[in-house]
This record gives sequence, C-alpha cells and structure tokens, in this order.
Amino acid sequence: MELFELDINALSKGKKEAFFSYCYKKFFVALCLFAQKFSIGKEAAEDIVQEIFYKLYEERQIFHNILTLQSYLYSSVKNSCLNYIRDEKKDENSVKVITVTKFIIMTLHLLTTLSKTKCTENYINF
Repeated sequence: MELFELDINALSKGKKEAFFSYCYKKFFVALCLFAQKFSIGKEAAEDIVQEIFYKLYEERQIFHNILTLQSYLYSSVKNSCLNYIRDEKKDENSVKVITVTKFIIMTLHLLTTLSKTKCTENYINF
C-alpha cells in the first residue's frame, strides 16, 4: 500500500500543500488524457484539469481514501468537459446566427441601394 493511501486523510486535513502537490503529480497526466477522450484538444484539456486542481486546492475538501479523491477528480473533469463541449456548441451556433444576420443585412442594404439607382430600374422592380 502506498504512503498516499495510508496518509490521505491526514494530508487532506492538515498539510494542504503536500496533499495538493502529491495529488497533482499523481493524477494530472491521467486526467488530461481522460479529458482528451471527450474530443477536446490538449490545451483545453490541460486548462480544464488545472481548473479542477485549483478548485481542489481552494475548497479544502476532506477525502477519507484514495477512491473518493479519484472519483471526485474524474467526475469533476467529466462534468467540466461536458460543460466545455456544450459551451463550444453555443458559441458555434451564435457565430452562425451572427454571420447569417450580417449577410441578410448586407443583402438588404445592397438591394436598397440598387433600387435607388437609375441604372437598375429595368432589372429590379419593387
């Protein structure tokens, strides 16, 4: 059994920096690879995992064994990845709406301009 498994309760209660450092070294790479399985790029995956570790550091949660810690980390990464994907889709749809709206406005402006010119009177009837 690892030292980590024996002292996780003591570390999570008291020695915050030692606990955090050990968790980061033990889980960071694996969590990044897990996040990338959601079809998220490497940089975004690392950002998500770093954010989870920041929350872990700030929240001062107490974990009684390695399984509760591991479950917390993987669940947090999974939920953050799903939120990231959802937000990316919203952003993508927003860009599409803005692009279509700009196209419609430009087309209307062009048609209005053309309808006012004398050279197009024979081609456009309003």
